[in-house]
Amino acid sequence: MRSITVEIAGQAHTIRSDADGGYVRALASVVDTRIRDVQRAATKAVRNVSREAAAMLVALQLADELEREKRRRTSLRQRIRTETARLRALLDERAA
Repeated sequence: MRSITVEIAGQAHTIRSDADGGYVRALASVVDTRIRDVQRAATKAVRNVSREAAAMLVALQLADELEREKRRRTSLRQRIRTETARLRALLDERAA
């Protein structure tokens, strides 16, 4: 496990990970960009959002995206199973 230092929302954080440093930095960059986007949007709406509040909103956004992707993947797997069963039945029917 190695230590990788990243910057998120203007603060340095040391992450311990077995993952490649470039991968960890890329993830940190996504989070940093998302936090900055939330803060920028809040500023346009004439509100200030603390770093912590922005991080919480980003965490919720990412959790939502993850959950939607899991559901999409589950649905896709079910469609593949259904189609595979249909094709097998067709093949069995023609082989008989």
